[in-house]
Amino acid sequence: MAKAKEEVVVTTEETTEEVTKLEYRTVKGKNFVGFVHPDTRKLITVNEKGRLFVDKTDTKAIAILDAAQDVFLLED
Repeated sequence: MAKAKEEVVVTTEETTEEVTKLEYRTVKGKNFVGFVHPDTRKLITVNEKGRLFVDKTDTKAIAILDAAQDVFLLED
């Protein structure tokens, strides 16, 4: 599967860095609403459009979402 990307530019006085996010979507008719991130213990939830964005370097969140049956990685 190709990975969908959303680029976010964070600007400070010293640096400009790009953070690439992966977009996952809930399968139609399924009720996946989110999960608790194992490191930060924060609730990662699906937005009102059924989308979920995670940083492409967050391997633990990606592993959870890849194992979930109710979500899929949006292709380019």
